Amino acid sequence: MEASWLNALVALATFLTLLLSLLIGYLFRLTKEMSEYKIYVARNHATKEELKDLGERVERQIETGFTQMMNVLKQRDAA
Repeated sequence: MEASWLNALVALATFLTLLLSLLIGYLFRLTKEMSEYKIYVARNHATKEELKDLGERVERQIETGFTQMMNVLKQRDAA
């Protein structure tokens, strides 16, 4: 093998190693950011059960409000 081919292969291997190291660093940074985001979501967002309970509470309040409105309207009509 000639020296020029050997130099080209070494340069290519060096370039590929540099790209691979940058890619690995980027993937580690993404992994860290993803875990931080998961922690943020766990701390600041409601769980499925909490949302279900909230929905049920809102539904009960709406039913109570409509019942009260209907009673007021019935009393008004009766008077």
